[in-house]
Amino acid sequence: MIAFDSDYLDTDSKLIEIKNIFRDRKIMDIYEFREDGISTKISNIVDYDFWETEIYFWNNESFWFDSSKDWIIYKSHEGTTTFGGLWLVNKLKELWSDWNENISWDTKNKSR
Repeated sequence: MIAFDSDYLDTDSKLIEIKNIFRDRKIMDIYEFREDGISTKISNIVDYDFWETEIYFWNNESFWFDSSKDWIIYKSHEGTTTFGGLWLVNKLKELWSDWNENISWDTKNKSR
């Protein structure tokens, strides 16, 4: 698992890269579980906006994964976005040369 500062991911280019990772692996259908109890099956990840258009995601917890359950994305209200799954973490590190400068494990004690 690897956790990033959510501000690092809040760019159009990062969101496109994340979607492309899934598209390239032929992962199109994903599940979203939100802290408010809403659960959704998203049929086309390429068309999904993740957290970029809805204020909900900046103040609540959400998870995304697919039926394989070999990866997960977790967005916390504390300003981190965590990726799990060896293949996904390795791909992000491969794509983002500055990944190590943008990890964020200690959300309780960092200043914003």
